[in-house]
Amino acid sequence: MSLEAKKISILKSEIPVGIHILTISDLKLHKKSNGEIITFEGNPAVIVSFKNNGLIHQELYWIGSTNYTKLQKVIVQVGLDPNNQINKKDIVGKQIQGIITEIKTMRGAEEIKSEKKLSDTFTLAEKVKQQQFTEYKQEGF
Repeated sequence: MSLEAKKISILKSEIPVGIHILTISDLKLHKKSNGEIITFEGNPAVIVSFKNNGLIHQELYWIGSTNYTKLQKVIVQVGLDPNNQINKKDIVGKQIQGIITEIKTMRGAEEIKSEKKLSDTFTLAEKVKQQQFTEYKQEGF
């Protein structure tokens, strides 16, 4: 009998690993089904959707907290000022280059979990180096 540690993600991740031109297709506050905004240490989360060739990749950013600097970087790269209020209409449709990577958690030779993330972003003008896109790690106890 195999022990399975499956993680159910609320985020879509359809874009394969690699370097892609990503179009920001949506921004929304992360909310519970009853409409209540989800916060972490008092900070709300925003889900940013990126599209490439009809496929979607979503990232969750905690405004003012743990990974907010990554979202600020994206905002600057699309030509907006993160110190000003960003309206959805101002950022949707903007493009960046992004590196989608995948972390596969293994138990011996068996893959038990896989998670894709937007590991880095660049302006359209920047040259991006090829790199390793998949990382394998063994499950620890």
